[in-house]
Amino acid sequence: MLGVGAVGQIIRTDRLQQHGVAVSVMVTRCLGMASGTGITVAGYRCHGTFRLNGTTHDDVIGGTGRRYPPGTTIAGVTDSSHPSTLSTAQAAASPQSSWRVLVTPALLAIAALGLMIVRAPRRHHDNVRRSGIEARAEA
Repeated sequence: MLGVGAVGQIIRTDRLQQHGVAVSVMVTRCLGMASGTGITVAGYRCHGTFRLNGTTHDDVIGGTGRRYPPGTTIAGVTDSSHPSTLSTAQAAASPQSSWRVLVTPALLAIAALGLMIVRAPRRHHDNVRRSGIEARAEA
C-alpha cells in the first residue's frame, strides 16, 4: 500500500510540474490528521476554493502539512485537465519527484514473497509426512 500511494503522489507532482496552472486558493477549513496512536495531530489536511476558467472549485489542497486559518489565501497549482488535483505552489515546485521512495516497499514485497516461497514446500512436505504417519497408525 505504501508503494501505491507513493506512485500516485509522484505522478500528481510530475503532472503539476509539467502542466500546472497557478491559482489563488482561499482556505476554507483544515482538519487535524491523527497520528498512529490517535493521541496527537500528525498534520493537517486543508480544503480550499479557487476559480479556474470561470468555475469555482472546492478541493483538498495537497502539500499542506500545517494548519491555515480559514480565509487565508495561498498560492496554489492545479491541473487544468483535472482541477481536483490541487497543491500548494511550494509543494508543486519541489525538486523533481524521486522514484527512490519505492525502494523500501519493493524490498519488503520481495522479502515477503521469498518467505512464502521458502515456507510453501515445507508445508507440503509436512502434510505428506503427517498423512503417511496417520495411514500407518490406522493400519
